[in-house]
Amino acid sequence: MKNRNYLNRSLGLILICFIASCQSSTKKTETAGTIGFKFSEKSIADLQQGYKNGDFTVKEVVQAYLKRIDEIDKKGPSLHSMICVNPDALQIASAIDSEMSKGKIRGPLEGIPVVLKDNIDTHDKMPTTAGSRALMNSFPLKDSYVAKKLR
Repeated sequence: MKNRNYLNRSLGLILICFIASCQSSTKKTETAGTIGFKFSEKSIADLQQGYKNGDFTVKEVVQAYLKRIDEIDKKGPSLHSMICVNPDALQIASAIDSEMSKGKIRGPLEGIPVVLKDNIDTHDKMPTTAGSRALMNSFPLKDSYVAKKLR
C-alpha cells in the first residue's frame, strides 16, 4: 500500500511537471511568434477602422499574414498547417483596396483575411483535398455555400 501511494504521488508530480513545461514552452513560442507581427492583437473592427483611417491597406494586411505563414509554417517551427494559400491573394487584396477607395464596401468581412479548412469548396486556384493526396487535383467548379456567403 505504501509503494502504491508513493507511485501515485510520483506520477502526479511528473504529470504536473510535464503540464507546467508544456505551458511555459507554449508561452515562449507565442511570445516569440508575435513579436514584430503588427496585426497580432487586431480584431475585425480594428482592421476595418485601420482601413477606414488609412493606417494600412488590405494588401498590407494580406502581405503580413502571408509572411507570417511563411515564417512559422515553412521556416521556423515548420508546422505545415497551411496546405495551400490562394495564389491570387495579393491581387484580390489590391482589387478590394481599389473598391474600398471608391467607397464600395460589400459587407462586414470586406478585407478580412480568412482561412478555410481544405474540405470547403472554393472556386479559386486551390484544390479541395480534405487532406488527402488522392484529391490533390480536385478543383471545384463553384464555391460551397459557406465560401459563397463569406465572399
